[in-house]
Amino acid sequence: MKEGTILGALTACAVLAVLVLGGAGDRERAPDLVYGSWLSAHNPTLAVTMSAYSDAVDKTTDGKVKIRTLAGSQVVTGPESLDATRVGLVDAGHVIASYTPKQLPATYLIFKTLVPSANDVAISGALMETILLHCPQCIEEYKANNGVVFAGFSVQPYYLMCTTPIRTVGDVKGLKVRATGTARAIVEAVGATPVGMDVADSVTAMERGIVDCTMASYAWLINFGYIDVVSHILDRPLGASGPSIPFFLNRQAWNGMSQKNRKIMLQKAALIVAIETLDAQRGAIRKARSAVEERGLDLVEGGDDFVRIVNGFASRQRKINIQIARENGVRDPEKILAAYDAALSKWRRLSEEIGDDRDVFVNVLNREIYDKLSPDQI
Repeated sequence: MKEGTILGALTACAVLAVLVLGGAGDRERAPDLVYGSWLSAHNPTLAVTMSAYSDAVDKTTDGKVKIRTLAGSQVVTGPESLDATRVGLVDAGHVIASYTPKQLPATYLIFKTLVPSANDVAISGALMETILLHCPQCIEEYKANNGVVFAGFSVQPYYLMCTTPIRTVGDVKGLKVRATGTARAIVEAVGATPVGMDVADSVTAMERGIVDCTMASYAWLINFGYIDVVSHILDRPLGASGPSIPFFLNRQAWNGMSQKNRKIMLQKAALIVAIETLDAQRGAIRKARSAVEERGLDLVEGGDDFVRIVNGFASRQRKINIQIARENGVRDPEKILAAYDAALSKWRRLSEEIGDDRDVFVNVLNREIYDKLSPDQI
């Protein structure tokens, strides 16, 4: 979205934020960091993860850094979040690279890399190690967009969820499927038509028949209300990707803090990764699976035809992604993907050490990533 468009679309929301919070950019009158999220206030990413991070930062800085959340697209939608944070309409937002691939091309390259066979702990750890330690272009593009990134997480495996029966690949052909990033290519591979659409808008679109299906995590059944419109689910994971960046922070806001408080925010970043992965997302998935069982939704295992398509796509994706990355201006994209491969291999081993223990995950994240960083490096 162009800057002029975003400024025009968000002027009213910016005024609202100023009136409610006293001015996001006025540090003396309103020290709170205004965090505009398109997620609902009840979404676990906000209610569990970011709430815990906010509390930890508040406590450790003795109340000198507070995060005030405006949820439910009160200020910005998903596609608007990067530009809104960049120009300072909010201090922080929830950014997904697939919404703005031209502005975040290196991050988008990683996001488009489908991982068919790794658990969420391994993917989240590998994503953050790659971005923060092995991808200078990722840091460059955050700076170019006037932002700071220090935490993200794996998007849980995608499943095909529809309002119409699906048994085989043939049943999916011709259907309209909400999908972004790598999921779009998978949808095309099965002969369906991908429809780019904000997650929050797609539930209504499915209800009205504008789209027939969505590529979504199980957690989204509850988090976004898909449980109310979906009737058939292909219960076969179609690969995971990421990172989702829940706290893209305006660089002026970051530079306006003391070095001590910036260090605290960085030191607490592992909480975002670990809590989101092990508590927020896994908790939402457990709740969603229970709701699916209670409502008697049609769970379809799906045939080997789906497996062949996903595995075939995963093996071909590197060449496709490298070409797109080069077209978007990424230098040596092979080097970035090689670093991600190495990190995935490493974090698969580390995930065995971590298991399901959140505190261990935090300690390992700090040991392998955050203890190696200073605020000036990001």
